[in-house]
Amino acid sequence: MTARESLGHFISLIAVALVCVGAPGARAAEETVGAPEWKLGDWWEFENDGRTWRLTVIGRDKDRYVLTRTPKGQTASPNSQLRLYAGIDGWVTREIDPKGVTKELDWVEWVRFPLRVDKNWVFRTDTRTVSGGRDAFTFHCKVTGWDTLEIGGRPLRTLKIVCSHSSLPNNPVNYHDVWYAPEAKHIVRLAPRYRGGWAYVVTGWNVQASDTTIAAAPPATPGVTSPPATSKPAAPSPPASAQAPAVAPPANVPTVPAADTEPPKIAINYPPAEAKVDREQITVLGLVTDNVGLERVLVSVNGVVLTPGGERVDGKSHSIRTPVPLQPGENVIEVTAIDRAGNAVQAIRTVTRAGPALATPPPSVGNRWAVIIGVGRYENPQIPPLRYTVADAEAMYRTLTGAAGFKKDNVLLLTDRSDRKPTLKNIKYALGTFLARNARKDDTVLIFFAGHGAPEIDQRGLERDGLAKYLIPMDADPEDLYSTALPMDELQTIFGRLESDRVVAFLDACYSGAAGGRTFASKKTRAGGVDDQFLDRLTRSRGRAIITASRPAEVSIELPELGHGLFTYYTVAGLKGAADGNRDGIVTLQELYEYVEAEVSKKSRAVGGNQHPVMKGELEGVLPLTRVGR
Repeated sequence: MTARESLGHFISLIAVALVCVGAPGARAAEETVGAPEWKLGDWWEFENDGRTWRLTVIGRDKDRYVLTRTPKGQTASPNSQLRLYAGIDGWVTREIDPKGVTKELDWVEWVRFPLRVDKNWVFRTDTRTVSGGRDAFTFHCKVTGWDTLEIGGRPLRTLKIVCSHSSLPNNPVNYHDVWYAPEAKHIVRLAPRYRGGWAYVVTGWNVQASDTTIAAAPPATPGVTSPPATSKPAAPSPPASAQAPAVAPPANVPTVPAADTEPPKIAINYPPAEAKVDREQITVLGLVTDNVGLERVLVSVNGVVLTPGGERVDGKSHSIRTPVPLQPGENVIEVTAIDRAGNAVQAIRTVTRAGPALATPPPSVGNRWAVIIGVGRYENPQIPPLRYTVADAEAMYRTLTGAAGFKKDNVLLLTDRSDRKPTLKNIKYALGTFLARNARKDDTVLIFFAGHGAPEIDQRGLERDGLAKYLIPMDADPEDLYSTALPMDELQTIFGRLESDRVVAFLDACYSGAAGGRTFASKKTRAGGVDDQFLDRLTRSRGRAIITASRPAEVSIELPELGHGLFTYYTVAGLKGAADGNRDGIVTLQELYEYVEAEVSKKSRAVGGNQHPVMKGELEGVLPLTRVGR
């Protein structure tokens, strides 16, 4: 090999080397170094041609590790982030650039585990050169002994490996010297003995203890493990995506069915997609679930891991609540989840923080309109009464017409005690006629409902859980919700009738049908198994957002000590100023949700409950709701 490879291919080879991870074996007798174990958040910095790069482990995809590569001192962005997929036995299988273009890479095996002095192995490559041609090489490698190498200003005990190669039998033989450091858990130096060969040196690293090991995938074929140390490829290896070795799970990882290929599910409740904020920090909120069991959840921003090693997870669900610092401009937030079978999934949000050069005044909210509904007592005795829903609606009405500065003529109140009662007809008039006739394109619309929600069996409907969901007016028949209650899908029709570009609905109700709280189920409907697919459907149109008091299967709590529903109590407090996180005198929708989600979750746990507000949908830019101190 006489020509230096392209930087992209070189970086792939660096990742090849970094995959070769191990821990020191017993130094007494056999001096053996075992197979690799990487952890979420592990990183290594290396130098080549005067440039320093950082590789960070961000996840696991079946039998491959997933890494990002960024220049030292820079953060990753969609325009610069490259993902490398590295096989556990020591070679990179592919790389995917920021545009999603996939490139299959050569098989290079500088290290073959387990390592011990005098071990030999052979591998072949078929490499594209800088000129566009291809060179085939056969590498012969041997561990020559233990050596001490100074790396990053400190001495490291390393195993030295010498690899020789030649493209043709009569061509000169060239050599690479390779030093693998068990303490650093990868190759720390790669040096050619000829001009133009691959070279790099590690300048820093951060690796974690074994209790944060990423779970390896179970064998694809029962009884098959990694190739024996003496195995030799008969020909140039195809990409590992086509011929990947099966990997046995570590002994300390709970076993899962080998057939489990379903990755976890990530629901990010905040921030919404393409969010714009004016704060130095936000809190990422969401829920991760898996059909078998979760192993790790990792949150990063701009390529920097915020949860070193990933949050250890027990069970099939995990709540995300991670503070995330933001730099001025665009920030890329990534949430990675891995289950016990090694299946991985990632969700990405891009958040723009307005800095000095980007700062803009809050958008005009035009005229502001609201419908406030609170149903406490129902005409049908089969529907249990609610103690604080009317008080909730009245508190929201006072807050909107007071601190928030809504004109009283623009706010319609429907409660047990108001002149206009919360019947089905009046609710449909308020939402579909009053708002539709008055709210213009540049106006802001706010809807608030406190009362019962309920599910009803509807196997032929749109819902994958087979349950239609309803808001329950005071004159509803619990055995005939279809004709006497307000279907949640009707909100989509109502949203479509509104010209306004900004519509926000607060729903202090729940739909699980479980006993207690602001929900019930008819005799024909069994509680449980409720999902929130309907909320995604309702907020599919831009400019529509819904904040619900709880997740679909949870109960919305009322507390006598507060005299309100838990969700409404903190919503009102937030609108009055408690949610003004950046202390600029304005409470925005984003600030309000972060505050309410944190406070409701904390208070519900304190009283033995489990309630997590959820926000779905997105609005353009920052939406100011109230000005503190009005």
